[in-house]
Amino acid sequence: MNTIYLIMKFFKGIKIHVAFLIIMMTFSIFLGVIAYGTVKYITIGRDFIDSSEVKEGYYYCDRALYDEESDCLYEDEVKEVYRKFDAQVEKLKNNENVEKVLYTKTANPLDYNEKSTNIILYSEELLEAFPELKKYGVDFKENESACILGSRMFNQISEGEKIELTFYSPEKHTRTFDVVGHLDFPYPIIKISGCGTYLDFSHIIEYSGYFIIMKETEENIRMLEEIALVAPYYNMIIVFKDGVESEVRESILSELEDSGTWAPVSEVYDNTAAQIENKIKENTPRIFFLLCISSIAFFSTSILLINKKNRENSIYYLCGCSKRKNTLIVFISLCMISAVPVLLNIVFVKLWPYLQWKGLANFDSILITGDVIPFILMYFLITVLITVCALLIPSAGRSPIVYLKGVER
Repeated sequence: MNTIYLIMKFFKGIKIHVAFLIIMMTFSIFLGVIAYGTVKYITIGRDFIDSSEVKEGYYYCDRALYDEESDCLYEDEVKEVYRKFDAQVEKLKNNENVEKVLYTKTANPLDYNEKSTNIILYSEELLEAFPELKKYGVDFKENESACILGSRMFNQISEGEKIELTFYSPEKHTRTFDVVGHLDFPYPIIKISGCGTYLDFSHIIEYSGYFIIMKETEENIRMLEEIALVAPYYNMIIVFKDGVESEVRESILSELEDSGTWAPVSEVYDNTAAQIENKIKENTPRIFFLLCISSIAFFSTSILLINKKNRENSIYYLCGCSKRKNTLIVFISLCMISAVPVLLNIVFVKLWPYLQWKGLANFDSILITGDVIPFILMYFLITVLITVCALLIPSAGRSPIVYLKGVER
C-alpha cells in the first residue's frame, strides 16, 4: 500500500504536465493507427486478388452502360444490353480455351426498413475463385435459398432469424428470407464493377455493409426476376485454361474490343501494390516525425520530472526507502504515463468493429484491425526503454551520499 501511495503522490503538482504529455502521445499514436488503417484498406483488397484464382485472368469492362448515351436508355433498352452481355458471357463459357468467366448480378429495387438496398448474387464459380470470402462469413450452410447480410444496416437481425424486404414489382409487396449469417468486418463484397483506364482493387472489391448476398441458382434467379430487375454489373473476369497460347488469348480478347475494354488482372494487382507503396511512403515520414517528437517530449519531460521529484526521493531515501524501491516507484510512475495513451488506442482499435457495426464510425478508405496492436505495444516498449534511459542519466555515477545531498540543494 505504501508503494501505491508513493506512486500516486508522484503525480502531485505535475498533473497538468502529465495530462498535456498524455494528450500529445495519444494523438500521435492515433494518427499512426489511422495511417495504418489507410494502408490496410488497400492491403486486404490486394490479398483478395493474391489468394484468388483470377490473378492470371483478364478484367473486361462493357462500354454499353458507361457511355454518355447510356444515361438516356429506357428500361427495355437496358434489358437488351443485359441480354447481349449474357450472350457474350455464354459464348465465352462455351469456348474451349476459357476456364472461367466470373461476374456478379444484382437484384433491385428493394428496401429494408424504408432504406434502399441491393441483393448481390454469387455463383458457385465465383465463391471457388475467391476463397477469402469464406473467411469473412460467406457460407450459405447448405441453404441455397437463404441470404447473408452485409451488417451495419441489418445489425438488429441475428443469424437464424428472417428478414422482411419490400419489393416494387409487379406492385409493392414484402417477402421474407432466411438469414444464415452476417458478413464479418470489414464487410468485403465482390462486385467486379467500374470501368476506367486505371484499374485497382476497388473495381473488384468493395467494403460495404449495405448489401444482401444470395447464391446464384436457377431457383433464386427465377424467383427474383418475378419481383425485381436482375442484371449483371456489365463487367467480368475471364480466366483462360493453363497452356493456352498467347496468340489464342489475344484473338479472343480482340473480339471483345468492339464492345468494351480489357486489362490483365495482374495490372490491377500491380496498381494496387503501387498504391500500398505510395501510402506507406506518404504516411511513414509524417507518423515517424510525430512519434519521434512525442518520444523526445516524453524523454525530456521524464528528466524534468525526475529532477523535480529529486528532493522528495531524497527524503524517502533518508526515511528508509531503498534506492532500488525509489527507482522502481519513479519507473512505474513514468511507465503509467506512456501506458495511458497506449491503452486508449488499443481500446479504440478493439471497439472499431463494433462502431462500424453500429454505424458510429464510417471513415472512408480506412480499415482498422487488430493487426495494428503489436505496433502500438512496440511503441510502448520504446517508451519503457526511454524511461530506463531517463532514470540512468540523472543517477549515473551517484553514490547514496551524493543522492542524500539532494535534500540540501
